[in-house]
Amino acid sequence: MRKALYIAIFLFAGAGLKASDGPIRLISLKYFNTSYSSELGLTFFTGYVRSPMMTKVYEIDQTRAYPLPVYTWVYPLGILSYEPKLRLLEFGSANSLTLNLPIAAGLSVVQAVDANRTTYDPNASEIPNVFGPDDWSERSGVLGTGHVEFGGLIGYNLGQNATVENTWPIGVNISAGYNFIYAPIAMTTGEDRSDYVDVAFWNHIVGKVGLDFGVVGIAHMFGLNTEEVLYEPRGLGTNTSVNTRIYHRFMMTIHIGK
Repeated sequence: MRKALYIAIFLFAGAGLKASDGPIRLISLKYFNTSYSSELGLTFFTGYVRSPMMTKVYEIDQTRAYPLPVYTWVYPLGILSYEPKLRLLEFGSANSLTLNLPIAAGLSVVQAVDANRTTYDPNASEIPNVFGPDDWSERSGVLGTGHVEFGGLIGYNLGQNATVENTWPIGVNISAGYNFIYAPIAMTTGEDRSDYVDVAFWNHIVGKVGLDFGVVGIAHMFGLNTEEVLYEPRGLGTNTSVNTRIYHRFMMTIHIGK
């Protein structure tokens, strides 16, 4: 689906070069209702999030300690998002620049894991050969559930929904900015929520591309600042790496207003 979305956008966006004739209009508070629209987004089982490295734990053998990066892993079962869009500039009847302010809430499973997918609790270590600067310990089960997101993006819109006057059957929107995540909302391990608060909030630089077909559409939001963390696993004898600060979310969209 991602490749088909990008190919359609590439083929369609060339029309924007010929569709920019017309007056340039700034946002007007007097006619604010013509400069504002919004979008609902629905995601089911098509999201994936990793935080940046939050801390390290150490595997110990007889001679040395091997640090392992620990990050938060979020798997959304479903996400509902709402994204107000404020048209800052309009170029003719087919192009516009918008300020987008997405907010979202997800029913999700949240884990704290290391590069070997071992799960952890943010409490005093009970395992003799694993310890960390924040005293995280191994555990079984889910760390917590639920997450929220909010962000700010600058978007370029072409065709359908770009302006009030536009009557094209299809629209393209491309945006980029920051997206912030707080997870988990609820702890399921019996631990004090305050033990995890220092590593429950992080951000991603994201891009978003979408196609509108009248009221409904599809979109993909993805991270732009993935980080590669190097580490040396015990017994391997060489460095390897794991990618953190990952963000992907595919969604069905419903446009509200013009």
